[in-house]
Amino acid sequence: MNEDAYAAAVKLVSKTYIEQGRNAHRTQQNFIRELLDKRKIPEEGWPENRIEMLLGELSMLDSNNFPDNVGAGEREARIVSDLVARRHFRLGHGIGRSGDIAAIQPKAAGSSLLMKLTNSLVLDCIKRCGNQAKYCSTIFYNIH
Repeated sequence: MNEDAYAAAVKLVSKTYIEQGRNAHRTQQNFIRELLDKRKIPEEGWPENRIEMLLGELSMLDSNNFPDNVGAGEREARIVSDLVARRHFRLGHGIGRSGDIAAIQPKAAGSSLLMKLTNSLVLDCIKRCGNQAKYCSTIFYNIH
């Protein structure tokens, strides 16, 4: 929720309770910001709700999830089944373009960000295992 939503919420529920929830939400957002800033595997594993929050926020950056968007083009992400959409966190666009899997997809900022972040985390994992590679393979490209 944004500041306006929190201001409206205190009209319905005690400000003390709303502030507790707001602080917890801010803590989750700080974990996400830290992951994006550091691009390293966190020292402690994340609970499922934090992972789902990250994936949900990333999916909102893809144009198929924009409010009032009508995807009529041939390359628009359209998911007919809500079950499938939920299972894939509404990430329908995919990554890459024009034969380059590492290219940013203009209509899929969230999917593209997830791809870049995934590459960074895989590279961090490889380095932690003792390999000082600057890139992972032909699939995971040089991110530096």
